[in-house]
Amino acid sequence: IIGYNGELRPLDGVLRAEAAVMFSRADAKYPGSGLTHDIQAEIIDLKGSPVGNITVKSASQPETKLTVTPQTLIYDTGRRVSADKLATGEWLAYFTDKDGKLLYAEVIPEPGGNNGGGTVTPISPFGDYSVYKGRLKNVDYADDTIELKSGTVATIADSSWVNNDGSKEFDVPEDIKIWYEGDKLDWNDLDRHLDDMIYVIYDSGLNEVVSLHIKAGDEYLVKGTIGDLYSDRYYFKLEGGYHITRYDGYTTIFKDGTIVDRKAIKKGTKVFMLIDRANSVDNIVVMQII
Repeated sequence: IIGYNGELRPLDGVLRAEAAVMFSRADAKYPGSGLTHDIQAEIIDLKGSPVGNITVKSASQPETKLTVTPQTLIYDTGRRVSADKLATGEWLAYFTDKDGKLLYAEVIPEPGGNNGGGTVTPISPFGDYSVYKGRLKNVDYADDTIELKSGTVATIADSSWVNNDGSKEFDVPEDIKIWYEGDKLDWNDLDRHLDDMIYVIYDSGLNEVVSLHIKAGDEYLVKGTIGDLYSDRYYFKLEGGYHITRYDGYTTIFKDGTIVDRKAIKKGTKVFMLIDRANSVDNIVVMQII
């Protein structure tokens, strides 16, 4: 059991994918040193009857053959399915052992598109707040400022990213909250993340940053309606969705252009979200209650 970046969190929930990998590591025929980690790719070919091989490919993943075994766990919309229920063109998040045997797979939306719950449509702005992203170019501890690298800066407008010209500098308050994979990071350690992509929640009224989030995984802009809600543990699933979506102190929640408490999240609430998915966990960076 490796945990999250070497840290064990005994009180946190465990996802199906994480459980599958732990069981596989416990089995001598699936040595942990050879496991892949949450690769995402498109199905381009299915062979065998029943399906014995799945060929996948993505921009970052070369064409790869996955071997389906009786022990393979495949899920679609929260239900276990057989490989013959899959179709070319669908996307998978998956784990394999060192020999390419498929341990676990889950059908997911195409990365960069919707993540379950319908088509992204225009939403109201964040009031006096803006959400930026860009690669961290500089941290000035003397002046308490950060700078995002030119050519990487974008801001959310009308439910999508709009590229900005030039670099972008922000004033950062002394009590700034910095988050990475849901954990707090000290301001004095931020320069360790130079050239990393970061999200900036910015208050243009006060002309300062509200919070910083270091991008840890795959990014999604998502619209949907909250279905199953577990407010005591700060996660939910969207209606028609299957991923567990987490929110907590690291999530900035907007309603009618102002920041609100997480108690505003209720079953049936329509939301637009910026999600950072890492280690099979969907962490919400920003949520807009529509």
